[in-house]
Amino acid sequence: ESQSIFEYLYDRTKRVDYIVEAIKVSLIKRDFENAKTLIDKALKRYPDHIWINRFLIGYYLDKKDFQKAKEIALRLIKIDKNERNYEIAAAAYIGLKEYDLALKYYQSAYRQNYNEDILNKMVTILYKYLNRKDEALSYLETHSRMQGCSYKVCSRLLEIYGKQKNIDGLVSTYKKLYEKFKNIEFAKKAVELLLYQKNRYGAVKFLK
Repeated sequence: ESQSIFEYLYDRTKRVDYIVEAIKVSLIKRDFENAKTLIDKALKRYPDHIWINRFLIGYYLDKKDFQKAKEIALRLIKIDKNERNYEIAAAAYIGLKEYDLALKYYQSAYRQNYNEDILNKMVTILYKYLNRKDEALSYLETHSRMQGCSYKVCSRLLEIYGKQKNIDGLVSTYKKLYEKFKNIEFAKKAVELLLYQKNRYGAVKFLK
């Protein structure tokens, strides 16, 4: 019912807010074909509207038509070079398995706000798809130094250090986590690893 009211209001006023809300309701209902009809209708009048174009990209990503999603995403970046638009373009390139280009757009998004969710996606591409594991680790280490070691970033560091059997990296990261969150379990892990290294002095110093 709300969707039909929003459509009626749009037809009467041509105000873009109303058709945006109608599209949102269609998406909530998962009525993607009706959403596409509304998107096409809106784009005739508002071809450069950011949100309506994003809805269209979402539609094509859901349909796995990554080529069309990419074309619209690149046009959107020309209109507005913001973090979210770069991220959407990267998602389209991942669908196309063009991982170098996906990384490039994630890097552009990351440089704007140092968003750790985007960092995590960059690390996945570098580590899993491009086999540039040292570069993935370097991004995480630099972020943890410059922006702080959040639980999410430190957890990813622990994952990679664990795979590499890098005990020094694990100890350093557990110490950072303890300093930030004061969770005794992180301290225990650091001490266990120091004792595994037979670094009794380091363990005692940390415990004190």
